[in-house]
Amino acid sequence: MLQKILTLSLLMMCSLIQSQNHVDALRYSLFNNYNTAGISALGGAGGLLSHNHNPASLAFFSSGQVFSLSIANNNASIETDYLNDINITEKHYDIAPYIQNIGYATNLPIQLENGWNRFNFAISSNRKQNFNQNMVIEGYNELSSMSNIFLQNAQGLYPEDLNPFSDYLAWYTYLIDTIADNGVTDSYISNVNSNGQDQKMTMNQDGYINEVDFAFSTAYNDFLFLGLSMGITEIKFHQHTSFNEDNYSPSSINSSDPNFIPHTVESFEYNQHLHVEGEGINFKFGTFIKPTSFLRLGWAYHSKTYTSLEEVYETSMKTNFINGDRFEAFSPVNLFNYELNTPAKSISTMGLTAKYNQLRMLLTLDYEIIDYGTSNLHSTYYSFSEENEDISNFYQRANNTKIGVAIMTENISLKGGYSIFGSPYKDNLNDYEKEYISIGIGFKKGQYSFDLSLTHSQYNEDYILYQDFTLNNPNQLSTNSYEGNTIIGTCTYKF
Repeated sequence: MLQKILTLSLLMMCSLIQSQNHVDALRYSLFNNYNTAGISALGGAGGLLSHNHNPASLAFFSSGQVFSLSIANNNASIETDYLNDINITEKHYDIAPYIQNIGYATNLPIQLENGWNRFNFAISSNRKQNFNQNMVIEGYNELSSMSNIFLQNAQGLYPEDLNPFSDYLAWYTYLIDTIADNGVTDSYISNVNSNGQDQKMTMNQDGYINEVDFAFSTAYNDFLFLGLSMGITEIKFHQHTSFNEDNYSPSSINSSDPNFIPHTVESFEYNQHLHVEGEGINFKFGTFIKPTSFLRLGWAYHSKTYTSLEEVYETSMKTNFINGDRFEAFSPVNLFNYELNTPAKSISTMGLTAKYNQLRMLLTLDYEIIDYGTSNLHSTYYSFSEENEDISNFYQRANNTKIGVAIMTENISLKGGYSIFGSPYKDNLNDYEKEYISIGIGFKKGQYSFDLSLTHSQYNEDYILYQDFTLNNPNQLSTNSYEGNTIIGTCTYKF
């Protein structure tokens, strides 16, 4: 026992253990489909109406100043299916709503001849991603224990060379141990010998990606509209994952085996804690043409977002034995700074307008192209060559289609929309195709207007708890189904 204490104290000096991978790159590249209530009600098809999507749309704003504030709230349900055990985790509407979007736009007092006019400026903040989510996965596993992973990884390594965030904790808490009777200290055996056990993973995460946009636009003869913007993003992400095994079944391993250790582990718990903060910058360029009074065609390009991230990662493990012994270990705290370039995006937009008596109608369509395989990780201290190769091998170009319809009178508007986001995964490695269905209503009174939208979203994904390569099918897989509803209310004041 003294040897384990001394070794752990040496490992506590370690501060640079690289753990970033393709999962992190995808996490900060995926965005939700929400903006103001009016745009969200149109299926998120905001190319025609939001400078967050296409900065040239700001040039349609003809006079005065506008301020808007959007408040959002959501609930969600996640159904997990692990080893035919169904579990549903629900998150009801948050007690404290959050700001989804806040913006201000104004005309600039710039006058040029030769047809150029209508110079506008806008500043806005929009929540691009909301990470708040809780999930529970549990089931009875007859074939595999996570202790197998620590055992496999440890073989051939001396304790001081084990990964201090996983395998070393398993050794220190006696989940696995060196084989003492032959004097070899780089061979290990597990103190878990069973025909099956209950497994439960709980994941709690929160955080967001916010983006502040500074946009400029101009128009030429009410035909050509141009816009340019700079976006500054803020990322905050926190995740706590706890994996627990207990209720072990008696082992059928032959006790005459010289390496046999009686089934002594009662339960163990492995915890991982991740906290990430960062900032990034990107640029957007957009254009529209209006060939007829009822048709608008646009295109926008969003550059890669160049992000600097700071990560804090730590783990812990507890192992409980039948005889009452309890052992606990904590990893060092890993502080690591790195850079991530998330993929660029292009948006093609078509808008059609029509008028019949007092009714006005709008049909808008956005088509987005984004290649998730072009993300890149960088660091002064680590090459990320394998991780960037995984990004290229696992992820692909995806297409997002958004369509919205609005019917408007002088004071009231009704909106509806649908969007589908393509899966970022290659070769059907995972599903993760997302659908959004939305409706909304708006009311205008004098200089004020109010909009309310409701969006239903859903997607499926496969979640791998761990991989046990002692099995023909190593993936210990949960099939997850997500459904959520988001309400957004927007108040706009024009002065």
